[in-house]
Amino acid sequence: MQTSNPRHAFTLTEVLVVMMMLAILISLVLYASSGFSQSDALLRSQNNLREINQFMQHYTNSHDARIVPSQFDRSDEEGDSIGGAASRMAYELNDDRVEWIDNNNPYQAPQEPGTELLHKGSWADILWAESNLGDSMAMADMPIDDWGSGGGDLYRSFKYTPPDRTFYEDNPRWEKNPLRSVVVNSWNWPRWDGSGDQTDFNRALAGTDGENGPVGLPLPRGNGAWEGGMPGFFAANNFFDARSARDVSGDQEDSKADRYWSEGQIKAPARSLFLVDSFAGETIGGTPGFLGTSDYTTQQADYYVDTVRSFQVAAELRDAVGGESSKPEQSGSCEQEVDFRYGGQCLMLFLDGHVDQQEQWSSLWDLEGRNDQQPGRGIRILDLDKRQARPVILGGGGGISP
Repeated sequence: MQTSNPRHAFTLTEVLVVMMMLAILISLVLYASSGFSQSDALLRSQNNLREINQFMQHYTNSHDARIVPSQFDRSDEEGDSIGGAASRMAYELNDDRVEWIDNNNPYQAPQEPGTELLHKGSWADILWAESNLGDSMAMADMPIDDWGSGGGDLYRSFKYTPPDRTFYEDNPRWEKNPLRSVVVNSWNWPRWDGSGDQTDFNRALAGTDGENGPVGLPLPRGNGAWEGGMPGFFAANNFFDARSARDVSGDQEDSKADRYWSEGQIKAPARSLFLVDSFAGETIGGTPGFLGTSDYTTQQADYYVDTVRSFQVAAELRDAVGGESSKPEQSGSCEQEVDFRYGGQCLMLFLDGHVDQQEQWSSLWDLEGRNDQQPGRGIRILDLDKRQARPVILGGGGGISP
């Protein structure tokens, strides 16, 4: 008698398990194709700050315990030399011969000597060049529009300077730069102009001479970045400005000695801010005064005013951070620089290496504290070489003096 093995059907449990596995696979595919969640973006941005701290420690260990400067100007010392942070950003290739272009303005040829921005940059330029990030990330030189003499092919190099708007325009989904946030800048700077209108990118004006540097370029190279929608900036506390008195004033009678800070000079590293999210550029705040100069008191007052201004948050922004713009009631442009790009929060890197999240605030005094009645959040920004910063408020909180 002929027999056959009975056929076994799938049980309901087995069917449900298979369906669950398929659902998980589909969700992973959809997640990968749609980018990343807000929480992932926050975590990745925090990791970038931790990696920056590692680069900073390497710099400090290699430079006699110096803290990496927020900005620098080595144009007097370096002259026409090529090599090192912010020395050149583009070259022409003529008959296989590389000819570096004496200009670091990505949009305009310099109008007069001294405006080429050579050997002038920020902490990001230093860490990018010294950590050799361009080569380690295998960043190929990028062909760009004719911007040189017109005699050969023009290329943007990433050997001495990190990517900027010219790169992100062609590579909008590139997220590998560890010196920036994964989340994009919320706006161009300023958030709104004197007429209350949102600032838009203007190719014809970008890089032209402005009151405080080339228009639309990130601080400190320009007067405020037009890079809204591109990977967000981390801005360094400009207390660590390494420029000399002569670099700042242009007066040949002033000292040409650059100013660096060492770890031992900072009184409270765990509370001392080094980096914060910004949409204006790679530095934030004013430059401290230079002891021994005739106008030190004025310089120090300007330092307080500029730093307080850059950390101030306008009421309209507190009500709708990341939302659509609304015309403000008050006159004047919005000078806020801090970007609360993570659902109303920003990230901070402190000198001891820890990363923290902070909710929105109204003014620097909400962080720094002003007196016993306004103790702040225990975050140091001003006068980090002193145990306490207590500038005197003048005119009902408008002006400041040391």
